Amino acid sequence: MKPFHCLAGLALAAGLAASAQAKVLIHHVHLGNFTFNTAEAAVPIEVNNNGTVYSHMFNINKAGTYLFNYSAECSVLAAAGVHNAWVDLDLMDGLLVLAPTVGNTDAFCSSNGTGAYGQWTRASITIPVFLIAGTHEIHIKARLNSGATGAWLGDSVTTLSQ
Repeated sequence: MKPFHCLAGLALAAGLAASAQAKVLIHHVHLGNFTFNTAEAAVPIEVNNNGTVYSHMFNINKAGTYLFNYSAECSVLAAAGVHNAWVDLDLMDGLLVLAPTVGNTDAFCSSNGTGAYGQWTRASITIPVFLIAGTHEIHIKARLNSGATGAWLGDSVTTLSQ
């Protein structure tokens, strides 16, 4: 192959790779473990010098489709023999629960039936959401379901990208 063709191919590949990158608008990391044993809990997205952060308020200048992602190490506590208990998450913009996380039928992770935390998994959900121009506030709510007595969400990352 002639050198020009090689360079043109590399330039095209570099251009395609660059165009596929998303612009990250919000990025929170919560190191450590968050556990809860209530029916419902607000999920922390970060701990900083001011304390625990449960939401992030931001302004969007241009309406469009954005990607909201939450990823965490996850485990569910339930009585021994209970294999179908789960924790579900509602990803929210203000009071609006974003589909498909509406309701409690979307398990983020589930119990393993041992009666102890275990079967940790790195669970993740990414949803496209249309946001209008203006002020928004993202936050996450977790719920215990079907015999779950506790949930563990650790080392999490919350992002919003365009």
